[in-house]
Amino acid sequence: AVLRTLYYHNWYTGRSAECPTAISSCSRFFLSHAFWVGIAGFGDGEQPRLRERALEVALTPSEVLAFDAAAATQNALYTYGTMPQEVVQKLASNWTTECDMKGKLIIGVSVLSSADHPVPCPSDLRYQEVERVVPRLMPGSAYTHSWFFVFYYDLRPFVQAEAAFSIATTVFICVILCIASIMFTSTANALVLAPVEKMMRKVEAIRSNPLAATKLADDEFQREERERRKKAEQSKSRWKRLKDPAALCRRPQRWLSSIFGHQQPQRNACLTYAAYQLAREIWLVSCGFFETPVAMAEPAKKKSRTNPDNFFSKEFLTQHIRDIIGFYQPRAVDPSGGFFQSFYIDGRKFNPEFRQIVSSSRMVINFMLAGKLLQDPKLLDIGRHGLEYIEKVHYNPAKQSYAFTVRNHKPEDMVEQAYGYAFILAAHAAARAAGVAKDNVEVGRVFDLLERKFWLPDKGAYLDTISAEGVVDNSYRGQNSNMHMCEALIAAYEATKETRYLDRAEVLAETFAAKLAAKGGGFVWEHYDVNFEIDWEYNKNDPTNIYRPWGFQPGHQIEWAKNLLNIYRHRPKFWMVNRAKELFDGAWELSWDDCHGGLVYGFGPDRTIAHYCSCTR
Repeated sequence: AVLRTLYYHNWYTGRSAECPTAISSCSRFFLSHAFWVGIAGFGDGEQPRLRERALEVALTPSEVLAFDAAAATQNALYTYGTMPQEVVQKLASNWTTECDMKGKLIIGVSVLSSADHPVPCPSDLRYQEVERVVPRLMPGSAYTHSWFFVFYYDLRPFVQAEAAFSIATTVFICVILCIASIMFTSTANALVLAPVEKMMRKVEAIRSNPLAATKLADDEFQREERERRKKAEQSKSRWKRLKDPAALCRRPQRWLSSIFGHQQPQRNACLTYAAYQLAREIWLVSCGFFETPVAMAEPAKKKSRTNPDNFFSKEFLTQHIRDIIGFYQPRAVDPSGGFFQSFYIDGRKFNPEFRQIVSSSRMVINFMLAGKLLQDPKLLDIGRHGLEYIEKVHYNPAKQSYAFTVRNHKPEDMVEQAYGYAFILAAHAAARAAGVAKDNVEVGRVFDLLERKFWLPDKGAYLDTISAEGVVDNSYRGQNSNMHMCEALIAAYEATKETRYLDRAEVLAETFAAKLAAKGGGFVWEHYDVNFEIDWEYNKNDPTNIYRPWGFQPGHQIEWAKNLLNIYRHRPKFWMVNRAKELFDGAWELSWDDCHGGLVYGFGPDRTIAHYCSCTR
C-alpha cells in the first residue's frame, strides 16, 4: 500500500513531459505528488519506541525492486511510471531520516533527497507547499499512544499555478479599472466639466459686458433651431420630436397661448427664457458671487500695456541680470562681514555700518540665484559670505531669534518680524537651490522657527510681530509678511521637494487671495485686526509708509497673482488661474498711470487713487 501510494502519486512522473504510454493517464495531470513517507505517533517521551518501529516497518529491497519492475511494464489506463534508481535504493533502505514537524518527531524516507533541490524533510518546504495525509479511521487516543503512517505531498505546482492566476487576475482588474477610469473621466468631462466651463465663459462675458447677454441668448436660440431642424429631417417620429431641444421654447409658447388665447411667436418665448437667464446672472453679481463690473452700461476701455519685446527675450533678461549684479558685486561686499546696503546712484556708499535683515537676505538670494544661472562660483561664494553673516551676527542662538537690524556688526533691533523671517527662509532656499547648502536642514530649521513662533493654525496665516521680550503684538495683522512668506515657501518647496512647504503656501494663498480678498471686494487689503477683520483706517494718513502703506497696493495684487501661478505650476487647481487673472487685470486697470506710465502706488476702497504724482494732460 505504501509503494502503491508513492507510485500512484509519482513525483517524477508528475514532472515528466508526457505519460509513459500515449493512451494512458498518469500523475502529470495532477498538481500534488507524494514525496515523503514515514511514521509518527507515541508521546514525546517514547521516541526510542518510534525509532524501533520505523526499522520494523521499512520496505525490503525485494518488495521495492519487484514493484518498480511491475510499474515499468504496466499497461493500464492509469500508469504509475518508474522512479530513478537512486530513489529505488533509498526506498529499499531503512527508514532513518528523522524530521521535526512542529515539535513532533517523524521518521521515514524522502524520494527527493537526491533531487536537484533536495527535500529530505517536509519542513524544508514552505508551509503552503506541503500537504499532510494521515489515517482517519483511528480513535483520537491512537495518535498519541500508538504509531501511524504519514504521507507528505508536494503542492508546489499548485502554488505556482495559483500565483500565476492571482497575478493574471490582478492585471485584469488593473486593466478594467484603468479602462473604467478613462471612461469615467471622459464622461465627467462631457457631462460636468464642459457644461460648467461653458457656463463660466458666459458669466465672464456678461460680467465684462452685461449687454452681451442678449447676443448669447440669440446665439443659443439659433443653435437650438439648427439642432431641431437637423433632427426633424432625420426622423418624423413622435418620440424624437419630444426629445427635440426646441420643445423648451414651444412649452412657454403653449403656456402663453392658454392664458392670452392667441398664438405667441416662438422667438418671443425663447427671448423670455433668455431674459430670465440674464436676470439670474445679474442677481448673482449683485449678491457678491462675482465681482461687480466697473460700468454696467458700457464695458471699461482697456488701458494699453507697454510690453517691450526685450522683456520676452531670455538673452535680454540674462544681460539685465548681469548688469544688476555688475553694479553690486564690486561695491556690496564688506570684507569684515555682510553687505553694504545703502548706495547713491553713482555707486558711493552711505550709512555703511547699518544692516537690515531683509536687505541682507535679498542680497544673498540675488547672488545665489545669479551664481546658479550664470554658473559663476564667485557669485555663489559671495552669497555664502552673506548667509554666514546672517547666521553669525543677525542670529541669536540663545533666544533662537534674528535681529531685524544690526549696526557695527552688533544686534540693534531685536523685534522679531515675520516679514524678515520670510526672507531668511527664502535665502536658505536659494542656497539649497544653488547647491551651496548640501542638505535641507537649515531650510527646515527656519521653517520650524516660523511654525513655533508665528503660525496661527486657526487663521491659516502668520502673525506679524513679536517684541524683543517675546510678547506677541496682537494689535495688528498684515498681508505683506504673509505674501512674502508664501513666496519663500514656494521657493523652499522647489529647492527641497518637501511638500509641507507647498501645503503651507497653498493655505496662505487660499486665506488671503480668496477668503480675505472676498472681504475687500476682490482685492487683498493690507491691514487687519487680531481676528483678521479688515482695518480700513490703519495708516490712512500715511499712504506711502514703506512697510505698512494704507490702501490696496497694485504691486501686492500682482505679487499674489505670481504666487498663485507658481503654486499652480506644481499643484494645478482651477481657481488659482482665474484668481490670478482677476488680481492682475483688476490692479492694472485701476492703477495704470496714463500720464507717466507705470502703476500708481495705491488705491483706496472706493477704487480712487490713494497716492500718485499729478500731471497736466
